[in-house]
Amino acid sequence: DNQNFSGPPENMRDHVMAAAKALRSGDWKECANNVTAIRCWSLLTNSENVKEKLIVRIKEESLRTYLFSYGAFYDSISLEQLESLFELPPNSIHSVVSKMMINGELNARWDQPTATVVMHRAEPSRLQSLAQMYSEKMSILLDSTAGSNDRDNRGLAVTSDARDRNRVQRSDRGGDRFRSPANGMGIMGRAK
Repeated sequence: DNQNFSGPPENMRDHVMAAAKALRSGDWKECANNVTAIRCWSLLTNSENVKEKLIVRIKEESLRTYLFSYGAFYDSISLEQLESLFELPPNSIHSVVSKMMINGELNARWDQPTATVVMHRAEPSRLQSLAQMYSEKMSILLDSTAGSNDRDNRGLAVTSDARDRNRVQRSDRGGDRFRSPANGMGIMGRAK
């Protein structure tokens, strides 16, 4: 993510990272293309069967990831729409979504007559709202800090030169020495 330019995947690690990025956004086709492009599959005896099963699992996990990521933006989503997005049979989609509901991963319910998943809006907990507020304040702080660092860096050379001149002037006068009020003498024995 921090790279300015990312070319096509070249080695196994690149393919896996590209697949993970695609899976994170719910793009199962791109994920499957990256995973199946890895050359190690040719070493298996029944590689085509393994790839087919792997693609089905990628579709299911992409469905889960999609609902985790974008479910909050929907009021409802039809089974038909999920079928077209993920190219899975309806019973498989129904199974995955139902498991998510049962496990508390998806706050929704099935509307059987219309075959849609109806999302429930849940108010954020106290902890979630505090975390959101903290995140916003940190973002503002980082933005203001970045701006002040830019201003400080522009004036850095001028201020360091001025500090050096002040140090030289004070040491010439003996200004950096401690003076005792009792005897008027400094540490080095100089009089005030």
